[in-house]
Amino acid sequence: MNSHLPNKIIFKEEQRFTQLWIIIPFLIIVLFLTFIIGYGMHRQLVQGTPFGNRPISNGTLIIVGVLMIILIWGIFFLFIDMRLTVSVCENSLVVHFRPIFKKIIDYQQIQSCEAIQYKPIVEFGGWGIRFRKGIIAYTVSGNKVVKLYLKDGKTILIGSHQPEELAAQIINRLKNLS
Repeated sequence: MNSHLPNKIIFKEEQRFTQLWIIIPFLIIVLFLTFIIGYGMHRQLVQGTPFGNRPISNGTLIIVGVLMIILIWGIFFLFIDMRLTVSVCENSLVVHFRPIFKKIIDYQQIQSCEAIQYKPIVEFGGWGIRFRKGIIAYTVSGNKVVKLYLKDGKTILIGSHQPEELAAQIINRLKNLS
């Protein structure tokens, strides 16, 4: 099979970061930074009091202040929009950590897989794209993953809310290779 040919999707799962204990502190930090930048701009541009020990010109302050606010909010919305999409296709397994990363795994690279529970904080320090020696984890929430054992000795963990179904679909594709 050629993994470059169009891939019919057999099973697809999408997950997002939904943990409020992560989102709310992040939002508080973004609001605080926006307030500090806005306060500094207001103080220097409206009140005429230089902001900081070594104030920059008003024009530079406007440009830098606006760009910083756009950057801060852009990072926040990028995080909020981030999602993990796993697609079991005819020719390959596609793991897309949108908008950062996309990995296409040809079934011929996979030796076996299983649905397991793991401890994301203890084993990997949390969720996201995480690395340990010989292991890569792609997760956004929960403690259930499909563990792929690759023929090159590496292991990939893929977060899933339906790990048994995802593993079964991958195993079916592996059987079709035989």
